[in-house]
Amino acid sequence: MLVFILCPSYFSPVLSSLLAAIGAALVIYLFSVGFNNSSFYDPFWSVAPFILSIYWSVTYGNPASMTDTIILLVISIWSIRLTLNFLRGWRGIRHEDWRYTALRQQYPRVFWLINLTGIHLFPTVVVFTAMMPVYVFLHRENISEDYNYIFWGVLLSFSGTLIELIADEQLRMFKEKNNHTAVIKEGLWKYSRHPNYFGEILFWWGLWVMLMGVNQQFWWTCMGTTAITLMFLFISIPIMERKSLLTKPGYAEYRKKVSMLIPWLPGK
Repeated sequence: MLVFILCPSYFSPVLSSLLAAIGAALVIYLFSVGFNNSSFYDPFWSVAPFILSIYWSVTYGNPASMTDTIILLVISIWSIRLTLNFLRGWRGIRHEDWRYTALRQQYPRVFWLINLTGIHLFPTVVVFTAMMPVYVFLHRENISEDYNYIFWGVLLSFSGTLIELIADEQLRMFKEKNNHTAVIKEGLWKYSRHPNYFGEILFWWGLWVMLMGVNQQFWWTCMGTTAITLMFLFISIPIMERKSLLTKPGYAEYRKKVSMLIPWLPGK
């Protein structure tokens, strides 16, 4: 909020919002250094899109618009689910995600730079860019709306959130009943090795499809959603796969039979 106040009036709303998001990420970074825990950033992923959408709606949106209410509701449900999922798995202020701990141990001399750029700033910029369809949607001047696009966008985003919810709950219940070396092969995990990531990707593409229902001239805002998709495909999934191959004896066989991302019938 302080960034919004300090920004010159001639700054565009997008630039002011971006500087605010980066400012928040830098504050969180300082806390992560002070507490020696990079997991301080994790909740920011779930609340930042919600805060941005509310700010844009109040400042530029149309409170009387049903479609504005719908897109805010879709984002709110996603944000609440992701935040609650983080809180349910939170082990205390000293607990750090194993991926950050591994980077800290592997690159001790330059971890401060990895922490600043790779863990805090890069995801912040990617998520902000992926939120551009929401900004354009709420800031539109053309009141013409194609409800076919909006319907399919809502369906994609809501389905993605529901898939994440189901996948995370299935994984949580499985871990409670089995040791850490067991491979989950039931529920959604029978058809996809990463159904939670698949749901997350669906959510973001749904927001972009909703935008296509009000202004197709901004089709290029899919760049942010594409970046998120690539981030899962080439960063998040490979990291999880490498760990699973090392720590779960049956994962190599599971990997041969089950689709990496898009749910599909398992092979024999």
